Order: sequence, then structure tokens, then C-alpha cells
Amino acid sequence: MRDRSLLLEVKELLRRYEIIPSKRLGQHFLIDEGILDREVKYAGVSAEDTVLEIGAGLGFLTRKLAERARHVYAVEIDRRLCQVLNDILSKYDNITIINADILKIELPPDVNKVVANIPYSISSGITFKLLNSKISLSVLTYQWEFARRMTARPGTKCYGRLSVMVSIMADVEILERIPRIYFFPPPDVDSAIVRILRRNKYSNIRNFKIFENLVRRLFSFKGKTLRKALIMILRKSAGKEEALTFINKLEKEGYPIKKRIFELTPSELINLANMIYSEGYDV
Repeated sequence: MRDRSLLLEVKELLRRYEIIPSKRLGQHFLIDEGILDREVKYAGVSAEDTVLEIGAGLGFLTRKLAERARHVYAVEIDRRLCQVLNDILSKYDNITIINADILKIELPPDVNKVVANIPYSISSGITFKLLNSKISLSVLTYQWEFARRMTARPGTKCYGRLSVMVSIMADVEILERIPRIYFFPPPDVDSAIVRILRRNKYSNIRNFKIFENLVRRLFSFKGKTLRKALIMILRKSAGKEEALTFINKLEKEGYPIKKRIFELTPSELINLANMIYSEGYDV
């Protein structure tokens, strides 16, 4: 069941500061002490860590992080909530509160871990900002369906562009599902705690931009065979006849052109992108 004392604290803070949670900003406050403790534990936060929290809200996770970490950067876009954070966290000297949009600022250079209950509307933007940073470990709360898409395997219903791009940049694991009742106000969907270990698994991609564009375009034809999708993608830059010649070459070399797009593995997509790059095609 929900932690009633934390729920009462949320309601009291919102009443005192005359704040109505913003649906636009995705403000749903996690109200279970056990889940908050586990988030910190999943990240293995210690006195050697400098931690970034995104969407600090009312500071419940922030104070748990501050009790274990060397330093905590708490980013919060809502100025009203920053006032709450400044007031209730004033006794901590190892917290820096930043009133900003996380997608528009440079990440603090000394951060080595991220622990956060993020705004779900910017899940993709946050994920790839972190994956393109030097931060090695993140423990984040996502919408359940988004988490399933992140971790989906080839050939499954949820497998898509997000699954591919995340898989070549990190090891990702769903740690637990959080029912919506553990938030106030409750969101429309359940959530998931996800651990992301950033790794460079794409050093063999010859041109990352071509790979990225190819994956994006292929998954717009997710249910089609690779043969049909490639004809539609390449005929504009190479012409239909040359596209067919290239596809026949792929078939002779044993490339799985009869597979549907959602069945292709990341390795197969990398090999295809490298071949397209070698041929000089624009995707």
C-alpha cells in the first residue's frame, strides 16, 4: 500500500505553497518510501558519487540521495517547486538546486550517476542526452510501455527504433514495475524503474548518421519486408533499378532481405548501414 505519511506530506506542501500539480509538466510525486530507497540502492549510491536528479519535485528522492552521495545536483523546471526545494532542503550543504529545463542545459561535468523520477513527456530526449554523455549509470523511472519498448527484443511487438538505438549504446534492465497508485496525483499508466549502463557497442558503425537515419526510415515500414522497405527508401537517391541491383547483391551475399523490419537484429542493421555507406547511397 501507499505510504500514508508521505502522501500527507505531499498534500501539506502543495497546500502550503498553493501549488496545483501541472499535468503539462508531468508532475506525479512518488509517495512510497520503500520504492525511493530501492531507487537509491539500485544505483549503489555512495559517498564517492556525484548524482544528478532530473525533476526533483518536492525533494523526497533528493534528500535520500543527499544522505548518501558526495553531492547532488537537483534539476527542476518548475520555479514553484524550486522554492519548496530551497526551503525544505536548506539543512543539506551537498545539494545544488538548478531551476532549468534539463534538455537545454549542459550536464554538470562531475556527475557520474543519475537517479530520477523523470517527466515522462521528455523520456526520449532525456534518455539520449544521457546516453550521449559520459555518465555511466542511470536509474530512471519511465512509463511502463516506454520501458518495454526500450528493452524489447527483435521480433516482438514492442521492438522498434528506440529498442535498436538504446541497445547499441547501453545495457538496459527493467528492475521493477510501479503501479500508478504509488504516485500522487496518480498518472494514467503504471511505471517502471530502469537501470541503464552506458556502453560503446557501436564502434563498428562506419557512419553513425547514416545508421541513425536508416533505422528511423526502416521502422516507418516496420511490418514490411526489408526488400520492400529498401526499394521505397533507396529509389529516391539511387533510382529503382539501381536499388533493385543493390538488393539483389544483398540477397546473393546471404543478407536476410525477406525478414520483416521488426525482425532485424541490431547487428544486421549495422551491417546493412555499413554496406549502404560503402555504396555511397543517401538515406
